[in-house]
Amino acid sequence: MMPRPAPSTPRPLPRKRERATKHPAIALVSVNGTSMQADSSGLPPAKAIQKGKAPLTRRKPIQTNEALADTRQGRLARLDVLRIEIRTLIADVSHAADVELLDLMADEVGSFARHKAAQEARTWAATAGITLETGLMQLALALPQHTEQRHDPTN
Repeated sequence: MMPRPAPSTPRPLPRKRERATKHPAIALVSVNGTSMQADSSGLPPAKAIQKGKAPLTRRKPIQTNEALADTRQGRLARLDVLRIEIRTLIADVSHAADVELLDLMADEVGSFARHKAAQEARTWAATAGITLETGLMQLALALPQHTEQRHDPTN
C-alpha cells in the first residue's frame, strides 16, 4: 500500500492541455539558415549567426599583466607580514599581563588596581587582536583576485 500525502498538503492545480495546432512543429533548417517551412507568425526568420556583433570565439587572447600580478602578490605578502607582526605584539602584551598577574598572585599583597590593570591589558590585547585580524582579512578580500589561487586569510 502506497502512503498518500495528507489532504492538507498543497498540490499544483491541473492545467488544461493546449491544442497541438498552437505549437508549430520544429522547423527544418536548410544549409543557408533559412527555414524550410513557412513561418506563420509573420516575423522575418532570425539569422543564425550575426557577423561582427556577437563573436563566437574570442578574437584576441586574454592579455595578462605580470606587473599587476607582482604588485598584487606584494600586497598579499605585506598583509602577511603585518598579520605576523600584530600576532607577535599581541602575544607579547598578553604574556606581560600574565606575568604581572602571576607576580601579584605570588606576592599575595598587591593593589587591586594593578590586578585590574593587568586583566584589562589581557582583555584589550585580545579584543585588539580580533579587530585587527578582521581588518586584515577584509583588506585581503578587497584586493583583486584574478588568479586561481585565492589568498587564505587564516594564515
